Amino acid sequence: MPSLPDALKLPLWIIEQATLNIVGLVVAVIWIATLVMLIWRAKAGWSQAWPTLILPLPWIALAVWAGLHARSAYGPQTGFHADVLGILAAGLTIGLSVFAIVKAKKARLPVFGLVLLNGWFCFVAAFISIMATTGQWL
Repeated sequence: MPSLPDALKLPLWIIEQATLNIVGLVVAVIWIATLVMLIWRAKAGWSQAWPTLILPLPWIALAVWAGLHARSAYGPQTGFHADVLGILAAGLTIGLSVFAIVKAKKARLPVFGLVLLNGWFCFVAAFISIMATTGQWL
């Protein structure tokens, strides 16, 4: 069973895989910075913007959990699979995304942009978490 420091590396690896290369990472960082600036310029208060901050929590928690229960290529099966948890994380992400968009009355369009990016990261996290816990890599 991997250690906690190794498990905490999986969300960073998922970000690396989701952005594909350094150029994709730079584009994602610029996209996030631009959308955060637009939310700030729309003068959306803390009561409207806080749901946006918790959007990545489901896929980060799933990635850390999968990192703790990852199976090496030649190791024994751990018995923990992320398929159901991946679906739950995706459902929770969709629910939080709708809540964030509804809550952000003055900045719905920039929040929608962040929701799209977060949805991509959630999809990649669920996919990689399933592969990490089953040991079947594509």
